[in-house]
Amino acid sequence: MPPTDPRPVSHRPVYHRLAGAQEKSEVVRTGQLWGKSPRMNQGNAEPAVKAYLGPLPKGETGYSFVTEIPPGRERNFPAGRGAIWCEGDPGVQDHPELSGVVLIAVEVV
Repeated sequence: MPPTDPRPVSHRPVYHRLAGAQEKSEVVRTGQLWGKSPRMNQGNAEPAVKAYLGPLPKGETGYSFVTEIPPGRERNFPAGRGAIWCEGDPGVQDHPELSGVVLIAVEVV
């Protein structure tokens, strides 16, 4: 069983993604955030879900979310500090129908 964050949603770390309305709608509907290999590695790296740390900044398009799954690592992205959930990390699941895609359970806030 994956490690979970026992804190109430209001006390969990908040992350955000810069994304359009279609992605946000799908994440709200499914409760899942998907990821694949980073583009810069041309598919040669493990699939991963990626997001920025903290809530969505004012004026940006996207969504904020929380998850019970702690990120496996953090790193600097071009637009700020990010969290990464990689294939094989506790709580990260392989997509049942799409090869090379992983997912984590999330709640949009």
